Amino acid sequence: MDKKKLRNDIILIASLILVAVIALVCVLSSRQKNNQYAKVYVQNELTLTIDLSKNTENPYHVHGLNGDLEVSVKDGAIAVTKSNCPHQDCVNMGYVSVSNKPIICTYNQVYIIIEGKANYDLEV
Repeated sequence: MDKKKLRNDIILIASLILVAVIALVCVLSSRQKNNQYAKVYVQNELTLTIDLSKNTENPYHVHGLNGDLEVSVKDGAIAVTKSNCPHQDCVNMGYVSVSNKPIICTYNQVYIIIEGKANYDLEV
């Protein structure tokens, strides 16, 4: 009788492990990646969409109303790295990775917003 009990226990444990592995595979395969995109608008017209999951060596160049801006992507965040605007507020914002913090250059009438799903969307 002890051998039968031991065999049943092994079957039960193996079944539970199998169910756990199947559940884990289902959860991981259905989970979406954190795809975030930055949308660049010039005078309220969408001019560029940038995938933030891809770091780029070369910056993007955006032609604003009064000049050009240089936009860089690093570690899932976007920043205006160069601008001809007088106050440089857009450059001083640094890298932004949350959707509730747009980058705005009023001088060139350019704004950048982040859309998509992220792990966090709250800044404290």
